[in-house]
Amino acid sequence: MQMQSISNWRRRVVIALLACLPGTGWASGGFALSFDDVAALGRANAGGAAESRWASHRNPAAHARLAKSNLVFGGTLVHFQTGFSGTAERAATDGSNIAGGDGGNPGRLDLPLPDMAWGRPLGERFAVGVSLSAPFGITLNFDDDWTGRYHAIDTVIRGPELTPSLAWRANDSFSVGLGLRMQLLHTEFSNDVDLGAVVQRRAEQQAGGDVITPACVVANEPTLPGKYDFRNRFVATEFGLGWLAGMHWTPLDSLQVGLTYRSGIRHTLGGDAERRRDGWTPEEFRNDPCFTGVEAGLALMGQSFEEEVVQPAVNASADTAFSARLRLPPSWALAVSYTTGRWLLAASARNTAWSDFGSLRFDFANGAAPVTEPIRFSDSQLYALGADYLVHDRVTLRFGLAEETSTVSDDTRTARAPDADRRHITLGLGWEITPRWSVDVAAGYLRGEARPVQDLAEASGSGNRLNGIFEPLEVIFGASRLRWVFG
Repeated sequence: MQMQSISNWRRRVVIALLACLPGTGWASGGFALSFDDVAALGRANAGGAAESRWASHRNPAAHARLAKSNLVFGGTLVHFQTGFSGTAERAATDGSNIAGGDGGNPGRLDLPLPDMAWGRPLGERFAVGVSLSAPFGITLNFDDDWTGRYHAIDTVIRGPELTPSLAWRANDSFSVGLGLRMQLLHTEFSNDVDLGAVVQRRAEQQAGGDVITPACVVANEPTLPGKYDFRNRFVATEFGLGWLAGMHWTPLDSLQVGLTYRSGIRHTLGGDAERRRDGWTPEEFRNDPCFTGVEAGLALMGQSFEEEVVQPAVNASADTAFSARLRLPPSWALAVSYTTGRWLLAASARNTAWSDFGSLRFDFANGAAPVTEPIRFSDSQLYALGADYLVHDRVTLRFGLAEETSTVSDDTRTARAPDADRRHITLGLGWEITPRWSVDVAAGYLRGEARPVQDLAEASGSGNRLNGIFEPLEVIFGASRLRWVFG
């Protein structure tokens, strides 16, 4: 029996357990939103960056096209839903199935997403603007006793941002703009940790064989997997800066083109990792007869069972502070709109470079070595077509279709990323109440595909695996806003 490597447990166990939640928490391929322009929503976001009739979130250069000051004020309510069917098992330890339900419907009706923007011309060449939007966010809450609780329970990401901007009009057809993105990112993640499975697996890896289960059998004790669970919850709120640039071109009175680029935003998340042990105490862990062989082997080597096994596991299941460094990805978007008669026809393409996400680095207040967790995301593309139809001089109908590719595949899908390629179907209505006041409303339905998941709890080291199928991720939204032209 090879016991010499067990002296590495302190470092290995603490690192593995402290990394368990954030390492999977950001594997949420569907948290980039496009609910920041109610009028564009009615066209499935087609033509958003080319719009120049009102204050814009999408393109700061469009403010230079405004004839008068313009204010929009509104928001969007969004509901996510999906479902899971399948099983979870302790694949790397005793092979037992993990009891629990299917998680229920993890989707929730979240807080309203803001659609607020103001733009004002400054003479013939310049204009200023400011917008408040939420381009990142998702809320998923599985039942806390579901079979996949070791992979995910709560996933909450919110990223509202304020963007002041300046635009310059080069001539009658071309303008450019630049904005500063000031983003407040709030994250909450929770899951259960199978401490027993982690310790069991580490023992087998370091000792070259199972030195724990035989002792459990002799003592007529339950084996370690599932015996020492604790609830893990991470909460962090941080501020980050980025920039937004855009150009707007009107080659013909009937044709508008917009191109924008959003920079990545670096965040250093700092917060508390709260842990709650599930019905066990450090004393019970310390005195478990299953550790008889491990304790004897360490004693023969002149090493302390308390220091090498007990204390790291107890510390890992206790509250601590953490920090994580990440960079939200850059994106670019191209939009075109063409007006003919009573119709406005629009198209958009957008690419978000999630493959640049790279990895997450975690640092811990208890002095454990930093951990870098790779994130296997792919770039996501959105392609949209839509149209406005002027039913009446003051009433406009809108509709649109879009296809959006997922950041995760069948090989990288997780319980925090029950995502797949999605289709958008939307409708909208615009009503000009007076020349100064207008109302926009929109509603839509986004649907993904039912896709398999094989989520191995890699970051925690437990080897527990979630096998099954996630039902199509569905998003239902409703939005409204008021527009005011003044000055």
